[in-house]
Amino acid sequence: MDTLVAATPSRGLVHSRTVEAVLAAVQAAPVRLVGWVFSHDLPIPACHEQVCGLAVATGAECVWLVEEDVVPPVDALGVMLQVMRESDADGAFIDYPIGSGPTCNCAQVVNGTVIWCGTGCLLLRREALERIPRPWFDNRNEVEVKVRGDQVTVREFPVAYTYGGQDIGFTLRAHAAGVKIAYVPPEVAFCQHLKVGAWGKPMSNYGSHQIVALPYPERWHDAS
Repeated sequence: MDTLVAATPSRGLVHSRTVEAVLAAVQAAPVRLVGWVFSHDLPIPACHEQVCGLAVATGAECVWLVEEDVVPPVDALGVMLQVMRESDADGAFIDYPIGSGPTCNCAQVVNGTVIWCGTGCLLLRREALERIPRPWFDNRNEVEVKVRGDQVTVREFPVAYTYGGQDIGFTLRAHAAGVKIAYVPPEVAFCQHLKVGAWGKPMSNYGSHQIVALPYPERWHDAS
């Protein structure tokens, strides 16, 4: 049975549905949870860097990155572990929507292997994470990725991302370091991605927040 640490890079707001889903997935999987580490009051990408360092320090065999607004399915861990075994991979990723466009998901995939992906639901062997050069997360340079066959070309531009980008850089560095991340096809499993539709009214008994899920893409990127 693999030992597992969950890692949530929070900027201060963790959705209750995320917590509920993570605990259910751990209970349903052949793993032993040794901890769940969080960041607090840190911006992107510092929150990601911190939780990964905390996760590695636990010595757990597997690190499960689950972002604070992503809701994994109950079989997430079992599915990812199975896909890792079948494809002899160091990690696995379950996709999720990031916008309202027809193909707004969060990965670029070639022959079932991730070139880059988000970190909303990403499982990695700890030793694979340790092979990736540090700092793990950096969003100071935008990137352009071109894939032709097995050839991956990455160009960096000295323009900082205004939001995100740290996950793309991290998984591109993982790919360059020889860390193989398997892609879980959406017909097998996918996650919900939540956002705050409206904030509740402060100092009111009727002040609950309105939480909505982003729509699923009409079609996912080709994962062949």
